[in-house]
Amino acid sequence: MSRTPAISVVTPAYNVAEWLPQTVASALSQTWQDFEMLIVDDGSTDRTQEVARSWARVDPRVRVLTRENGGAAAARNTAIAEARGQYFALLDGDDLWHPTFLESQMRFFATRRSVDIVTGNAYNLGGSMDGEPVGPTTTASRELSLLEILEREESVFIMSIFRRAVIDRVGAFDERLRSNEDYDLWIRAAHAGFAFVRNPVPLGHYRRRPDSVSADEIRIFTGILRVFQKASTLCGDRPRELAVIHKQLERFEGERFLASAKVNLVARKFDAAAEDFNSLFDVRRDFTSAAVARMSRHLPAVLLWAYRMKRALNRRTRAVTPSATASLAWHSAEVHHDHRA
Repeated sequence: MSRTPAISVVTPAYNVAEWLPQTVASALSQTWQDFEMLIVDDGSTDRTQEVARSWARVDPRVRVLTRENGGAAAARNTAIAEARGQYFALLDGDDLWHPTFLESQMRFFATRRSVDIVTGNAYNLGGSMDGEPVGPTTTASRELSLLEILEREESVFIMSIFRRAVIDRVGAFDERLRSNEDYDLWIRAAHAGFAFVRNPVPLGHYRRRPDSVSADEIRIFTGILRVFQKASTLCGDRPRELAVIHKQLERFEGERFLASAKVNLVARKFDAAAEDFNSLFDVRRDFTSAAVARMSRHLPAVLLWAYRMKRALNRRTRAVTPSATASLAWHSAEVHHDHRA
């Protein structure tokens, strides 16, 4: 490709050989054709690189980069460093775009010159929410403020397109973060004054795998706590935003204690579980947390039985309850796909 493309599609890929062909095909089928696609094999141990290179031989817009495993942030930065486009579009290695995805998102940049980041929506692919939209679907797009992005960690979806100027000003993805690295970037961009708009129309498929466990939750919540800790320093001179950040820190600290408690309870590490439940009560200070903390100290086996019964019931009824974990799946490769190790 001799001419500079308008868009650089950034695709981190770690052990996604099974799904990558569909992902690439969905990109190459776009009605908007002016793009390059940079697939970064992040140290895969399966046939991911071989599959990626087979597509590069078919279409010159596909470029394959390789690196040692470093996580989604490092893989995306590797692509960005080699990208030539003035816009970056994020497409992970097992997700899918509808044919009009790029055209629909780019229309916002053409009609609203002040917009810097366009975030989208998609249908869940797999899991208990299969076929349902990831985010709310409405008929009208709307702008997002820094305050809203901090209040609703799922407000910016991973399927986003943004101007190169965002990276030039606030820097690339933080490679120290092994999850929620995109959320960190959105916060930094919003703080710097870049304008976000949300397109609520689902124009893709976001793959969910049935292999998320409580141990993953610990990493998720640890990751987002690091993001909010960074944000508290960044927003130190903004009282309204700082108040939201402190509330979120308290919320996710409790979620992390709960996730750790569940892991220790299932492993029959009852003393460690009791310590986690006590820490959870110290954060939440509500009746339920107090009751569970007391039970974990005096009747841990009964608590374990109750927890297993609840999980079995949830599996049978396929109950779907919105939770912090579900919303964080928007930002976490730990729950999502490419970088679970």
